[in-house]
Amino acid sequence: NPDFFEPLHFLGILKIQKNDFQSAIKLFSQAIKLNPRNEYVYLNRGLALFKIEIFSDALKDFQTSSQLSPRYPEAYFNLANTYQELSDYKNAVINYDKAISFSPEYAEAFNNRGNALQELGLHDDALLSYKKALEIAPTYAEAYFNCGTLFQSLKDFKSAIKYFDQAISLQPDF
Repeated sequence: NPDFFEPLHFLGILKIQKNDFQSAIKLFSQAIKLNPRNEYVYLNRGLALFKIEIFSDALKDFQTSSQLSPRYPEAYFNLANTYQELSDYKNAVINYDKAISFSPEYAEAFNNRGNALQELGLHDDALLSYKKALEIAPTYAEAYFNCGTLFQSLKDFKSAIKYFDQAISLQPDF
């Protein structure tokens, strides 16, 4: 039944998992024609668009997802990731903050927020964000790595090495 929303949506998700992003986008677009009020299908189409680096369209889909469901942290997180890809770090931080406000234990959002803050030159705030990510997820190797890069950029090599060593101990192939 080509007019049944759920199979189109879920088949699109399967296509993403198979890295067939063009097919996924087509399926999500068909599903949206049938149900333009579903925040998840916009989020998923946005993810597929993000993967093939069509950031302006991904941004629109994540914005639509967040408008349809204003308390949906994943929509804000992916919106922020897209702003970050577009080097709009201020809007990235704003949207990471929204994601965190609806999901206070969102370690990835704190980590990525730290990256955006570091790009803005707000090193103290970036460090606090990374440390919050590590408080939530103590084995989050990427957050240790990001702390290391922050200290490296500040020329505090001893601290950088400490964090890099911790990242490597948690994920030896990092």
